[in-house]
Formats: sequence, C-alpha cells, structure tokens
Amino acid sequence: MNKSISTVNDLNWPEVQERIDNGCKIAILPIGHCEQHGKHLPFGSDTYFISAVTKMGAELAMQESGKPTALVFPTLPYGNGGKFANGELRLSPSTFNMVITDIMKEFEAQGFTKVIIASGHGSNGSIMSTGSNEAFWQGVKLEAYLVSPFSFMNKTIQEVLEADDYGHACEIETSTMLYLFPELVSLENITSDEEQPEFWTSEDPIKAVRDGIVMHMHANARQVTDAMPGYVGQPKKASKEKGEALVSAWVRGFADFLKELDQ
Repeated sequence: MNKSISTVNDLNWPEVQERIDNGCKIAILPIGHCEQHGKHLPFGSDTYFISAVTKMGAELAMQESGKPTALVFPTLPYGNGGKFANGELRLSPSTFNMVITDIMKEFEAQGFTKVIIASGHGSNGSIMSTGSNEAFWQGVKLEAYLVSPFSFMNKTIQEVLEADDYGHACEIETSTMLYLFPELVSLENITSDEEQPEFWTSEDPIKAVRDGIVMHMHANARQVTDAMPGYVGQPKKASKEKGEALVSAWVRGFADFLKELDQ
C-alpha cells in the first residue's frame, strides 16, 4: 500500500510538522455515518466514500500546486439521521456540537487557519453547521467550509443518471462504490426492477411532506423491510464507469477548491 502524502493517519509527527511549517494551513475533517444502505451496500458506505475522495482531492491539489495544501484528518464514522436498522449508530446533536468544537479548537491551536468539514452523509449538514456555530460562540476564529456528498458532482449526476430519483444507496452512491470499493457491493441482492421512493417520506400521511415541500421531524422508529428495502431510485442502473466519472468530478472540484482556498 502506498503511503498517503496528505493523510495524517499515514504520516509520522515530523512529516506532519514539516507540512505545517511549509505553510499548510487547511485542515480537512471528513464525517461519515454508520447506517444501512439497503441489502447491496455496507453500513460504512458514507464513511468509505468521504475518506477516499477527500484524500484523493487533497493529494491532487498538493501535486498540482507543488506544496502542502491541506491535511486530511481521520474520518468521524458516526453521523446524524433516522433509525432504520439495527447496526446503525448515531451521535446526538449536542454531542456533535462538543466534538466539532473540540476538534476546531485543536486545529486552531496547531496553527491551522481554515477547516473544511466534508460529509459523506446527506443528513450531516445541520450538525456540521450548528457544531461550527458552537465553536464560534466559544471564541474559535477559524474559517469553516462545509462540504456535502454531492458538492462537486451535481452536473455529472445529471449527465449519468438514468433513474428518476437518487439520494441514498441509489444509482449514484452505488456507482461510486462500484468504482472505489467494488468488493463491498452486492448488486445481486437487488431483485426488484421497480424504482423506490424516498422511504423516509413516502409513507408520511401529509402530502406536503411526501412532495418534499415541508420537512417532518419526528422520532423515527421504522425498520427497513423487504417492502421498504432501504434504497432510493434504482441502484441496478449503477456502473463502475458512472462511478469513475462521478468520483473524478468530485476530486477535480475539491482539488480546485483547495487550491483557491490556499491563495
């Protein structure tokens, strides 16, 4: 295995210090989640994805700029969301506020001036925002940038998407996993050719919720079943080729963002 040139977990302390001394002022904090992704993807899909693409983007930026642009720190594997299957693990919003605040304080104390909190899980946006605000309330002066799973590949999604819908364990997520971690994908477990709606809203009795006009917050205790298999759209339409295009777009966009931020 080749050692990463920009991931703290792969470096020793003199290597990290050398990058900071040479002007690396951007810290990247990836956040994933531990949640079901249907019968065809693993619980760690969000964590695997964001860990891989932040590393790839940071290394591309460093290679192209010829200097240390950013350091990628270990991924937080637990996120925010509903509860649909045993095995899922979440952290409370108040815990997240404390965790993000503590980590941002650590970054600032070590000389970083900017932090990118990059999520592989769509529902992490609210806790990333409130966690950053809590850090600001406690006096942290870092600039914080929040990145979502689809931030740099929305155009490519529209180019490759064949299903009517996407969003979770879908054609898009399954394609990126087929490209990055094919050994973890079990497409043979998808037996239905029917597209699946967003299962967290499709059974709601309120039409405005089903239509995505308003959001319904409630204590969600539903469990995924064969009738509600835990994915959106039609992941059978996924392919490694689509995944390569999607990942390439994300990495290219992230690297360009890092180089701009490093100015």
